[in-house]
Amino acid sequence: MEYIKQHKILIITCASALLLTIGLVWLFNSGFFAEDPYEPDPIFLRNYDINEVQQVVITDEYMARLYLSEYVLLLINDLEKAYELVTEEQIEEDFPTFESFKTFVDNMKSIRFYSASLDRFAMGRSGRDVTYDVIDIANNNFIFHESEIMNYRVELAGKKR
Repeated sequence: MEYIKQHKILIITCASALLLTIGLVWLFNSGFFAEDPYEPDPIFLRNYDINEVQQVVITDEYMARLYLSEYVLLLINDLEKAYELVTEEQIEEDFPTFESFKTFVDNMKSIRFYSASLDRFAMGRSGRDVTYDVIDIANNNFIFHESEIMNYRVELAGKKR
């Protein structure tokens, strides 16, 4: 008993270290320090080199969807800008005034029109120009004449049957 009284601090320190070790082992085995499911994917944490190129594949269908959604957004929010993108030939023939264009667009709109979802498309090339003939799920036909990427003119062909 005399030995315990003399070395009481040593015994308390050893017992505390033992209990701390047992507690930590139990926490590690129980999964307390497991990987966080909300932690971002490590690929995004990669240290990219300066000017490293990441390859992105852009398909013709992607471009058709992009042009359709961008133009429908213009038809909803900025009708004057949408009118400026209509081809000169169609303005002369079908829409000599902005009001005639506005009436045509109002007749084209439906609940399905606002989703700007692609139903089908066809693509054609003529030299450097690319033409996307796009039909949305409301059967509205848009013909996009692309001269450069994101530089296009539009023909509105109305409803397709």
